[in-house]
Amino acid sequence: MKARRLKAALEDLKTVAPPERQAVFDRELDLLATSTEDAVNDPRDVQTGLTADALGFGVQAGGVRREEAPTTQPRSEPNRP
Repeated sequence: MKARRLKAALEDLKTVAPPERQAVFDRELDLLATSTEDAVNDPRDVQTGLTADALGFGVQAGGVRREEAPTTQPRSEPNRP
């Protein structure tokens, strides 16, 4: 969900923003939460959507971590005569 990546980006930017700009980030985070709640029907999906995740893989929301993700083996080329 793109909302998780956007939330992570806004929260990260807020950490370096000057004090006079904090309210802008708070407002944007509130708008993001409201629009996510309006767009998603299942409360569990809303909770997941409002959990910041900079990678977008669901790691912060309890998904599979990269090092735990199954790996795929490259397909071998068919034998050619």
